Amino acid sequence: MPDNQLPGILEDFIGFLVPQGDLLWTRAADCLKSIPLEQRRFTSAKQAKAHIHTWLAWQEEPGTPFGSAITKRYLDADALHAQKLMNWVKRLFDLPRIDSRLEQMEAVINQDIVSLSDPANPANSDNTETNDNR
Repeated sequence: MPDNQLPGILEDFIGFLVPQGDLLWTRAADCLKSIPLEQRRFTSAKQAKAHIHTWLAWQEEPGTPFGSAITKRYLDADALHAQKLMNWVKRLFDLPRIDSRLEQMEAVINQDIVSLSDPANPANSDNTETNDNR
């Protein structure tokens, strides 16, 4: 799984993003368990895939892909496992440092804009003499 601690596949991780107490999540699990083994068309290794896709099939827009299911708020992007993953990604790519550098660059650009709009700035003087001598 994305946290490299719990066993499983992506669909196991996505299952942690299903809102707590969602009754359809439990019903989807019960539904899958009720299929006799000889009639199942998926292996036990793919149980998590069958579970999440069954649950997604019962949403307002059945069959919504994972990313869209987060956007549509079927899945909870604020769930503990999602936050842990996002914190890891931020640490991995040192995103707070990048944010800080972007803020510094923005401050310099804003300072330059203010400076260029200042009539007292020599760079803003009307250099008609220079332009006439060309």
